[in-house]
Amino acid sequence: MKSIKLIFTEGIIKASAILCLLLIPPVSLNAESFKASGIVTVPISASGNASTAKAGINDCIIIQLPEDMTFIDGVELSFKFPTEIAMTKGAVAWSFYDGVFPSPTEKNLDYSGVKTASGTFGNTYSLNMRIPLKKDANFKKDNYSFLVQSVPEAVDGKILMRLQPTAKNPDERFSSLQIKVSGKPLFTNKGQITIDANYPDGEKNPYTLLIDGSISGESETLFLSPGIHTLSLVSDYYRNEQRTVTIEPGKRHSLRINLKSIIPELKFTAPDGTRVYIDGNHIPSISGPVQVTQGEHSLRFIFGNYETIKTLTVENGRTYSVSIFLDADITEEGN
Repeated sequence: MKSIKLIFTEGIIKASAILCLLLIPPVSLNAESFKASGIVTVPISASGNASTAKAGINDCIIIQLPEDMTFIDGVELSFKFPTEIAMTKGAVAWSFYDGVFPSPTEKNLDYSGVKTASGTFGNTYSLNMRIPLKKDANFKKDNYSFLVQSVPEAVDGKILMRLQPTAKNPDERFSSLQIKVSGKPLFTNKGQITIDANYPDGEKNPYTLLIDGSISGESETLFLSPGIHTLSLVSDYYRNEQRTVTIEPGKRHSLRINLKSIIPELKFTAPDGTRVYIDGNHIPSISGPVQVTQGEHSLRFIFGNYETIKTLTVENGRTYSVSIFLDADITEEGN
């Protein structure tokens, strides 16, 4: 029989081993490890200004994204190659990775990740590369730029791009070559609108938002194409509301809508001193809307010796105007 001391020691060893395993970051079976000769950073400005850096053929480029990505759908990198690369087809390979570990910094040269997109440079003096950052980014192919087909994964707001020579033993003159890299944002051609709904009595009940007649998602912040749009709020708890808005690309818009209860309302227009009764109950003031229940109601009006009674059937979500007039007949008496 094992001693208590031995069992306790084995328990500690097993617990330590489990803890070590938990501390090791998960690595995909498809991940590859690589080492860069150097790291350069190309910061992307939300203002649209381009930034420039120089990278060697064994370097990694950190694409530093801005904090505010609201109107940025992608990044455009512009490369200018020295003659040696420009005259050699497929001289330098480029790659993007998902699951990059550790988080990219200029101090670290060793990384691992799963390659998601790759290609080669060469046979040209310059190249524009468009990199989508959103799955719904609508970038069309053209003859002036290369479009990356996948969305690279950002780690802590950084995308790592690896450069490497395609030949196992590249010409020595390649080792000192520098590629000029410029980066700038690709802005969305949409504007943002936020629906600010003001709920009566502070109680939030659901509503359906329609954009140009089509049901929108549950989000109250939307991206719409430039132009005029019709927004409709439909609910079983509030009165239907409709607004027309003009959206400008790359701008934030806010629309405040005061939701109103579906309880029917009566608005009265009557001479001063008119007494109003609804279903036999005296209404002290008719200066503002008077709420009633859905259904049939008896309205009684008294002004001096004049009295009249009307019957009205009301429906939820409707407002009714009730006007009381006194008629006066004037005739000329004969001599």
